[in-house]
Amino acid sequence: MPAGRYDGNVSLASETLSNLPLPFATLQMLKDMFASKGLTVDEMVTLSGAHSVGISHCSSFSDRLPPNLSDPSAMDATLAASVQVKCNRTGDPVVVQDLRTPGDLDNQYYRNVLDKKVLFKSDAALRSSETGA
Repeated sequence: MPAGRYDGNVSLASETLSNLPLPFATLQMLKDMFASKGLTVDEMVTLSGAHSVGISHCSSFSDRLPPNLSDPSAMDATLAASVQVKCNRTGDPVVVQDLRTPGDLDNQYYRNVLDKKVLFKSDAALRSSETGA
């Protein structure tokens, strides 16, 4: 199966922020950003599954940790407590994005979204649509 990028041969770190969704993006912001790249909502949800692998700096989701658990988009309290222990360290520590199956590209990410066990607001936003995004 062919793989790789069809939009260019070069990847520049300086272009990431303007081309990737921010961790606090709303569902509408996500839809707009993916649409601007010619991608559908289904493709957006599929690509979001890449958060099944990888790590995140605590600063990318610290606004979702206590005392903000009353927010409807707040992460699961058990997950929040677990990550907060790691995030209370000095500097800007990192945590794995999927604590259940770290490093595995599987469908656990989608279960995590439904169970509010995701780090980013942008991932939690996928739950905010009655149509499932």
